[in-house]
Amino acid sequence: MLSFQNAFGSLMRRRQSGGGRRAVYELLAITPDTGFFAALQYAATAHGWTVRWARSVNAAIGVLTCRAIPVILYDWCSATEDWTESIDRLKLIAEGPSIVLAAGRVDEELWREALSLRVYDVVSRAGQFEHLFATLRFARKWKSERRDLAGIG
Repeated sequence: MLSFQNAFGSLMRRRQSGGGRRAVYELLAITPDTGFFAALQYAATAHGWTVRWARSVNAAIGVLTCRAIPVILYDWCSATEDWTESIDRLKLIAEGPSIVLAAGRVDEELWREALSLRVYDVVSRAGQFEHLFATLRFARKWKSERRDLAGIG
């Protein structure tokens, strides 16, 4: 896995050289783990995403009250709060975003519990960024289609 310094340094060199895709999608990552965030941000640039960072659910709610972000990646591994309460709090936000849970190990019990909380999906946090960003794109599309069906903006 990329270290924080390597990921950040590489991202800065890429931005300065103008490399990478133009950001098309926006994501809010909730994680206190700076290394995970740096690796995620590095991969996001290559996949056309802009990532906003919140270290806690309280910080995320602050961001979401000021800005509509359609997809949240919630880091289950680094959560400092009860994750089910956190998901419930995030779901209270009007026209709430699609939530994808990133976990160290995805098993049927976690997946079932997450889906019962109306989480869009559970993905492995183990650096499989192709799968992660495909899931995030589908979550964004699902959110957009839900809004269209409901006749919302």
